[in-house]
Amino acid sequence: MRAIRMALLRSNSEPRPVMLVGHLPFLKRLAGLLVTGDSDCPVVQLRNASVVCVTREGDRWLVAWILTPEMARG
Repeated sequence: MRAIRMALLRSNSEPRPVMLVGHLPFLKRLAGLLVTGDSDCPVVQLRNASVVCVTREGDRWLVAWILTPEMARG
C-alpha cells in the first residue's frame, strides 16, 4: 500500500505525462486508487502483459484505454 501511495504522490506532482511500469496486483490497485480513491475498488480487469492508460482531467483520473495481449495480437 505504501508503494501505491508513493506512486500516486509522484504522479500528482509531475506536470508532464508519467508512465508507471509494474506488476499485478500493484497496477490494478493503483488504477483503483487513482480513479475511485480506494485501492481495493477494481476499475479494470487486468491480465498479465496488459496495459492501462489513465488520464488526469482536472482533479479526476479516468481510464482512457486498456490493451490486452489478445488485442495486441489482432
